[in-house]
Amino acid sequence: MYPEVERIRACSLDLPRMAKLVARQRKVLSKFEFDVEHGLNWMGRGHQFFDSAAITAAYTDTPQLMLGNLYAGV
Repeated sequence: MYPEVERIRACSLDLPRMAKLVARQRKVLSKFEFDVEHGLNWMGRGHQFFDSAAITAAYTDTPQLMLGNLYAGV
């Protein structure tokens, strides 16, 4: 479709250095979560994951507070 674009697929399932992590996560993640995280499968089926109302509610018209060079750490 786009001959000037080279598609590269980097999957953790194909990386020997990731084998221990993949094996651990295969045990603790659901099949859906594992396939998305490690199999690079798009599981949306054309439907949005977050409700539009939730996305809209996440935005605000309140201006950002300009507090200078203040940092919070834990």
